[in-house]
Amino acid sequence: MSMTFGVIATLMFVLSIISYHYRYEIYLVCRQLKSVSNKVSVVCKYDVYISFDDGNPFLRFWVLNFLDSKLEQAGYLNFIPCRDTIPGDVTEENMISTINNCRNFLVIPSKTYEYDDNIWSKVEWKYIWNYFYNNKDRRIVIINYDLIDHPVDLKLKAFIRLGLDIDFANRRHIRLDEIKLKLGVPYCGKHSYIRNTKPEFVSAKHSVVEQRDKSKENHSRKMSVVSSSLMVLEEVV
Repeated sequence: MSMTFGVIATLMFVLSIISYHYRYEIYLVCRQLKSVSNKVSVVCKYDVYISFDDGNPFLRFWVLNFLDSKLEQAGYLNFIPCRDTIPGDVTEENMISTINNCRNFLVIPSKTYEYDDNIWSKVEWKYIWNYFYNNKDRRIVIINYDLIDHPVDLKLKAFIRLGLDIDFANRRHIRLDEIKLKLGVPYCGKHSYIRNTKPEFVSAKHSVVEQRDKSKENHSRKMSVVSSSLMVLEEVV
């Protein structure tokens, strides 16, 4: 009896360690299985918040001149911090407010994204994850710009371990369709917000009566044309 209890206790201890080590992977898998709809009733200001290291000149050029324009053409309204942040605003407060007004988050980790001196990227990612965690209808899309296998942050590592990121091996042929599929349908850019309206249904009896009236009207028109043509022929004869 004591041996059985010891085995069970050991198994529980091992399982608890494994569960803790892969806690973010377990959370993301459970969230994927629940598959909550991305259609939200709350009106947001932006469709996509794009988070990346704007100190990387190559990445910044690609985001501002390619990714942003392609997403805008698809109907997404994007917020890019280095471009859209109002000068003079308190950076952290403005960041929190903007994140709360975004439907989805496009995070592009690079080799410099998690550097110790890149404080704002870390703060940005922290608030993005917290908002994503507390709002089940929001999404995070990861574009693995530098093909990082082992990021420092455990949450980013969970996305990459589960294969939920988008590889960026070929920068000229990035899979925009996959990005749009993960982001979902744009709402803010197209101004197509969700309205709680009830569809109007027409009864079958009413539709039959309308069709019958239309057929009678068409028939009377045809008969009037025929009669007028006969009158013209009689006058000619």
